Amino acid sequence: MDVDQVIRILGIKAEDSVIVHETAEVLWQDFEKSTGLTTRLQDDVFASRLNAHLQGHTVRRIETPEFVDASYGDIGAMIASLRGKGESYAIFHNGGFWGVDHRGPTDDLDAALGAIGWRALSNEEMRVLYLAPNLVRC
Repeated sequence: MDVDQVIRILGIKAEDSVIVHETAEVLWQDFEKSTGLTTRLQDDVFASRLNAHLQGHTVRRIETPEFVDASYGDIGAMIASLRGKGESYAIFHNGGFWGVDHRGPTDDLDAALGAIGWRALSNEEMRVLYLAPNLVRC
């Protein structure tokens, strides 16, 4: 992967270490700070759709070289815990609530992530990220 391509597509400086968290801990902490988002997670459809969105994308802390690419189980545990309904992570690990349509626009999900300082990467950005020469997994 050409460093210039990483800089152009991700906006990351060549000297920056690209940090990819393989757990949702840093994302979880930002979710917990947002009462508005935790309130929205009480809606089964929103929670299920956000879960699917997070499981399908790597997310980036806006304007930083910090990313989260957590396992489905870790994302599921985060959503279940934030809902505070005593649910098992397995509900979300296995795709969320039965009968919820996960297709369609994701503007509301992207806006919710943006409100806490994160955004989902595009497929091209994800491809470039995992070919970046300065990738640090933690």
